[in-house]
Amino acid sequence: MPDSAGESQAESNYTDGSGALFSMYLDRAEEEDKKAAERWKGDADGILVFVRSVEKKSCHVGHPMQLTTLLLCTMFPQTGLFSATVAAFLVGTYQTLQPSPQDTSTFYLATIAQILVDSIGNGSQTAIPILLPPVPPNPSTFIPPRSAIWYNSLWFSSLVLSLTCALLATSLQQWARKYLRVAQPRYSPHKRARIRAFFAEGIEKLHLPWAVEALPALLHVSVFLFFAGLIVFLSTIHHTVFSAVLWCMALCIGLYLSITLLPIFRHDSPYYTPLTTIAWFCATGISWVVLRLLKTIASELHGRKLVSLDGWYKISVIEHRQSKRFFRGFTRDTEDIAFRLPTAIDVRGLSWTFNSLEEDNELEEFLAGIPGFLSSHEVTNPANVLKEVIDSVPAMAYSVYLFIERTFSSGLVSEAIQTRRKSVYMRALDLVTPLLPESFYQALHCWESDHNPSVHIFGSLDFWLLAEAHSHDDDPDVAISAQCMAAAIATSVEERDQRWFNLIMRQLDISEDVLHTYLDHGDSVLLANLIHIVERLAPTPHDSDADGTHNYTLNLDGLIRHTLRIARKFDVAGTLPELRDRFCTLWNRIALVAHDCESFSEVERRHARTILRVIRTVYIALHDGTDSRPTAFSSSTQSLDPILWAESSYPICMTLDHHHSSPFFPDLTSCVSEKDDHITLQINPDQIASSPVSMSPTRSEKEIPPEPTKPSPHTSTLIVHEGTS
Repeated sequence: MPDSAGESQAESNYTDGSGALFSMYLDRAEEEDKKAAERWKGDADGILVFVRSVEKKSCHVGHPMQLTTLLLCTMFPQTGLFSATVAAFLVGTYQTLQPSPQDTSTFYLATIAQILVDSIGNGSQTAIPILLPPVPPNPSTFIPPRSAIWYNSLWFSSLVLSLTCALLATSLQQWARKYLRVAQPRYSPHKRARIRAFFAEGIEKLHLPWAVEALPALLHVSVFLFFAGLIVFLSTIHHTVFSAVLWCMALCIGLYLSITLLPIFRHDSPYYTPLTTIAWFCATGISWVVLRLLKTIASELHGRKLVSLDGWYKISVIEHRQSKRFFRGFTRDTEDIAFRLPTAIDVRGLSWTFNSLEEDNELEEFLAGIPGFLSSHEVTNPANVLKEVIDSVPAMAYSVYLFIERTFSSGLVSEAIQTRRKSVYMRALDLVTPLLPESFYQALHCWESDHNPSVHIFGSLDFWLLAEAHSHDDDPDVAISAQCMAAAIATSVEERDQRWFNLIMRQLDISEDVLHTYLDHGDSVLLANLIHIVERLAPTPHDSDADGTHNYTLNLDGLIRHTLRIARKFDVAGTLPELRDRFCTLWNRIALVAHDCESFSEVERRHARTILRVIRTVYIALHDGTDSRPTAFSSSTQSLDPILWAESSYPICMTLDHHHSSPFFPDLTSCVSEKDDHITLQINPDQIASSPVSMSPTRSEKEIPPEPTKPSPHTSTLIVHEGTS
């Protein structure tokens, strides 16, 4: 003992350079060994549960049957349920294999009686007739019935097999515990690795997994032997009972065979029996042998010019494929089938994974794994897989937004975790663009909320860079939501460093000198930002689908409201005159769209009214005290006032000081004519400047007034009442 203790101490104090690699091997091997041992013990427990013991207090010794059952419960306590059932039948039937003691006694008594009768008759001169029953057959010549031999043989075999299964199942549990003990000794990593590899190779070479698979098969065989003996036994007792049990047993056997063969035809079948593997090997082996024979015959016929080379090649390919399946085995063949499935299986798996996430740390882990998933070489088209996952989980984008919102609003997350989650969230949005529209929409929707941290999360230069990167995405939803997000951030961001200068110049497409000019004139840069985003949201007559809309799936009307409510927050006083002129030109163009029932769809006109309704505060500030000021509403009019949904409420800017540079106003006076008590403005819709962004397909017929009467199919007439022009 002292020597071994010293050796262990020396082992613990010695560090070898190979320890790192062998420790990796041992970690993975230990996990694999535990799984294997659990499987073995699980199979053994299943057998022992099936044949678990009955309570000994129920085994009363009053009959040979109860005595035999009690002995079975004592000798093999795990086999009481099934084996005791078999033993109960055997105790009542094994006597049919030998002469009955009662028949033996009767035979000898009859023989004695016959001898006495014969002696009395020989000693008497007068014969006295004595009637005796016939003498039973001699026990020494007894031959058991053939049926008794059959059912006793079947039942005894079933009993032996069930007891053997119980014994081997108990031994299997001991083997599993012993393997875990000897495969993980307390030595250096190198020595432990050698010992583990030594015993693992022994398990593989001696086919212990096959032995584990054979135990349930052996138990099933014992059950079928019992059923077969029961059928033979009942055939000698009562025909009606025999027929009923036979039909019931045939049904059970048919169900068992179906379960056994189902995995051969349905490879994803969860149903399985121990005989499934054997049946698969038989079916695959037979088909392989047949194909090999056909290949040989085809080769001979090809030599005689009776079979084409193409026919022989097709048979050879099929034969080779079947050969690989046979030698791979049932499990590997099923795995290969799963590997060859289309990506829809990956979509279903990831969708289920996301729906099962309940904690924010789990959702963070899911999002953190997206970059690695997209760079995978094993997944076919991972970007398309993620897109299909988002399509199959409608609330995924909203759930991701709520995740980042809870992180910053709960007050329970440390600043370090907030920073990490924000980085993970931004990385996921950057790589998975279908998440962007919903995330940006929700951020804009909650931007002005007092208790929502959206402005603190999204109102940063980092998110501005993210929005800018996707503002020209091929997906129209992504592009328009990113442009709206960039406009909102440009209005709200406070850190005006060099990055802000670069971003705003790229967004407004202006030079640095122009930017400084804007900054020197009040909130001119914010007015330019509002004009920029309105130009992209405004409808155009030539850049739309057949129904006058684009294939937007998001709520564009809501996106317009949320974005412009943020972008309009500035003081128009002191802004550059040319920017005011551009705003008025844009206002007139959108007002014309709201009135034009011929060139624009109802949806586009509704969106035009939404834009006018939100930016009306800027228009009122620019035209206060002029003839072009609105008379139907004022700055105090509530946003939900019905008057704001009537296109007639929005006037045209006809202030001469505002130099309109729009192509559809080449000469303002030429477009205006006086008649009776109103002014008529006639504009050709083909002259309207195009805009990069079109409208959403969302329709709301309730808010759209009927189309007004037009004087000409080639012109749009806007009626402006005197006093409001």
